[in-house]
Amino acid sequence: MYTILTEWNVMRILRLTIGIMALVQAFTEGSWIMGIAGFFVMIAAIANLGCCGPAGCAVSKQRKQRHINKEGITYEELGK
Repeated sequence: MYTILTEWNVMRILRLTIGIMALVQAFTEGSWIMGIAGFFVMIAAIANLGCCGPAGCAVSKQRKQRHINKEGITYEELGK
């Protein structure tokens, strides 16, 4: 319920709009395939799901380790 009510952005609203438009078009034309696709897109927008799930393409937040050598130069080791 929390994800349905929060974090609405432009892409999520656009997916919901496209899903609703596809459902309306499916009912006016009588196309079952378009109705199934529109329903899937609309539910994905409402539940904030995508191919990778919510925030599936986000960068992971790993801590970086800092190393200082003898010359005083700071190097950062990137997470794996």
